[in-house]
Amino acid sequence: MPDETTPPDGVGRFNHFEGGSIYWKPNLGARDLYGDIRTFWQQHRWETGAYGYPITSELPIEQGKKDRYVDFENGVVMWRASTTGGQDLAALERVSRADVASQIQTQVHNLITKADSRLYVTKEAVISDVGDYSLLLPQNFVRNRMYTVKVSFGITVSGTNDPDVDLTLTIELRHNAQTKKVEAIPHTWQAHISLDWPTNWGTTPEAVGNQLKPAIDPLMGVPIPLKDAPDGTLSVKVMKDGSVNAYWAIVP
Repeated sequence: MPDETTPPDGVGRFNHFEGGSIYWKPNLGARDLYGDIRTFWQQHRWETGAYGYPITSELPIEQGKKDRYVDFENGVVMWRASTTGGQDLAALERVSRADVASQIQTQVHNLITKADSRLYVTKEAVISDVGDYSLLLPQNFVRNRMYTVKVSFGITVSGTNDPDVDLTLTIELRHNAQTKKVEAIPHTWQAHISLDWPTNWGTTPEAVGNQLKPAIDPLMGVPIPLKDAPDGTLSVKVMKDGSVNAYWAIVP
């Protein structure tokens, strides 16, 4: 058995064993691969190829059946007991970044206006960045690439100019296998609050922020259903460019 080795990308670690390999990346954790799926990944240049690192170890496509798959950073590879060799599982649905942004814009607008009747959107939400996968411990679960979303709104305040708020949200897109839904989940928020002086002399950004917290905090971590996920959905993946690929196996 060789010592732990750094792969060509210089980021992760790996060990090859007689029965397979274990690959580790800081934000993905350690994942084991073996058999035909590992061979397929090897033939496609390991982690330096199009698939990237594994997000999961081998998982059953359908409970109680032999067919297996591995979810990678940029795709899904599967193996069927009725065939030989691993094979690429093509995305059966692709949603462009523009279409994702449109859905997020609508959901964020509704989120803000329903949070408090005094809030009104002045600049609709836009996707400003797409993050990387992140590892949740101790569950050893990998969270999808998250969107950074920016939106601006005002707060109706009687007798003075309305404060202006630039809000930055992080939003996760995920497949919920239990509810069979694709969900958007806001996780964190930061606000930059602008006040017109001297017409807003009676308040401060800190005071406005304290008023916002009871309205915004309860929204964090609450899933927003976006669409149904068909039976057999294996992965709903946010790609580096902000588009979304959905993979599911049509079980014969």
